[in-house]
Amino acid sequence: MKSFGPVVILMLTAFGGTAAGQAMVGYGLGAARAATTAAPAAALGKTIAKPWKNLEKVSKAAESSSASAVAKPAVHYEDPSKIEDGISYSDLIKRFGPPALQITGDDGSRTLTYLGKGGNAELVVRDGKVGSVDVRRVQTAALSH
Repeated sequence: MKSFGPVVILMLTAFGGTAAGQAMVGYGLGAARAATTAAPAAALGKTIAKPWKNLEKVSKAAESSSASAVAKPAVHYEDPSKIEDGISYSDLIKRFGPPALQITGDDGSRTLTYLGKGGNAELVVRDGKVGSVDVRRVQTAALSH
């Protein structure tokens, strides 16, 4: 078996400088490539982060404005089962609040439905006054075992 030791040593001494130079060029190219890709990556990171920063600003602004807003007191309306014929529409809204459902007829009349704890009230408003009221009581069924 032949030994390649002297040949390897001769090649390393002859081409060692070239190999070291090649290594330095390769390192320089790699560093340059890293520098040219880092800038676009940083710009991409800023682009992605921008909407989140804007969302944070809007959220903080909403928190500060809602904290300074005056809380409205809770409005309590009367039970719809107390609605009577002849009451004006404006008094109806003041006392019982807005209806759960409103249907306007071809003749200009409005059929309103109010939901209450004790039952539902369906009424018809004509010419600004309540014309008829139909209250349907909610019946609770007794549970038997």
